[in-house]
Amino acid sequence: MTEPQKKSALVSAIFVGVLSLGLPWMTMESGNTFRGIGFPFAGGTVDVSAFSGSSTFLVKIPFWFLVFLSIAASVIQLLRNNPSFAFPQFIKWGMAIFPVVWISSTMLLVIFSAQATLGIGLILGLASALIPLICLFLPAGISDKSDPHNDANGA
Repeated sequence: MTEPQKKSALVSAIFVGVLSLGLPWMTMESGNTFRGIGFPFAGGTVDVSAFSGSSTFLVKIPFWFLVFLSIAASVIQLLRNNPSFAFPQFIKWGMAIFPVVWISSTMLLVIFSAQATLGIGLILGLASALIPLICLFLPAGISDKSDPHNDANGA
């Protein structure tokens, strides 16, 4: 993957993260029974978005904070070639891994739950978190062959 492709992916991750904030992350079914007694009009659904939900995996973290960390991880990688914004490697990796672990644990919980269904916001939030992590795994320094100012193309 070339540097322009990485930058395009990271900008897309920022856009997808912002988009996921307002979309439903999950829909939870409220039961229509209480201690075995059925109530005909008591059932309903509750939509959870990034602003109204949180994930508890060791500690309770709001979804909007996880999306913010995903966006920040993308921004840090976009600024990686700028010496004014040099970050240590553990911060880059930590900010990329942390949201993936929490969002994916929430996704697994929702997938295996009988009372909740997966929403598009959760999928987009996970995509926003995965892209910076994937870009960290990809080798750095692959040049763009179509760049006319690049010496690697034989010019």
